[in-house]
Amino acid sequence: MQYGRRQFVRATLVASLGATFALTACQPEQRPGSVQVIGTPKSGSVSASVSGVHEADPAAAAKAAASNPSQPTKGDGTYTPVSNVDIYQLISLDVAEITKLTNAVNEGKPLPVQEILAVYEQGKLAKIGENTRVLRRFATDPRRAQEFPEEVAFFKSNTFLDDPVIAAIQGTGEAERYSPAQRRQAIQKGILRIVRYWSVQELLAAEPKLRDGNVGPATGAPHNV
Repeated sequence: MQYGRRQFVRATLVASLGATFALTACQPEQRPGSVQVIGTPKSGSVSASVSGVHEADPAAAAKAAASNPSQPTKGDGTYTPVSNVDIYQLISLDVAEITKLTNAVNEGKPLPVQEILAVYEQGKLAKIGENTRVLRRFATDPRRAQEFPEEVAFFKSNTFLDDPVIAAIQGTGEAERYSPAQRRQAIQKGILRIVRYWSVQELLAAEPKLRDGNVGPATGAPHNV
C-alpha cells in the first residue's frame, strides 16, 4: 500500500500518542488549588500530563538497561521491542525527575530552576555508558526545523519545542507573568510535547527505511518504532 508523506505523517501522529504515553506512563494528577484527582484508577481515565510519571528505582532501571546492550529491550506486556531501545526508555526517568522538581511548588516551595535546567540541558538518568539522550538537545537540534517545517512556520521559530519550556523554567518572555503553578504546568506540558515530537521523529525516520525494505531489527525501521 502506497502512502504519500502527508498521509504517513497523519498516521504517525496517531501512532505517536501510544508511543508517547508508553514512554511517559501517567498516574493521577492533582492540580494546584484543587482536591480533584484526574484519572483515578477507579474511573480508568487518564490525564494527559507528565505530572505523575514515576519510577520506583531509577538507578536500578538505568543499571538494568546497561547490563544487556546487545539484547532486545524487555517488553512491558503491551509492546515488545525487537531491538535494544533501553536508552530511549530511560528518557522517561528524566521526565519524571523534572516533574518531581517542578511539583515542589505544590508544597509552597520556590521552583528549583537550576536543578530543573541541569536535567533538561544535560540529562541525568537517560544515560548508558557514554551514550546520552538529552531533552533540550533534541528540542534545539537544527534538524527539527527540517522535519517539522509547518510548526516552524506557525510558531515562527526553529526552536518551537524549546522556547516555551525554557521560558517557563526561567520565568522569561510570555512566562514572566506566570504564577509558580502556571510555570509548573507549562514546563510539564512542554516536556511532554518534546517527548511526543521525539516519538513522531522516530516514526518519520522509519519511513524511508520501510520504503527501502530495510526491516532489520537492529538498524531497520522496526528499531525506530
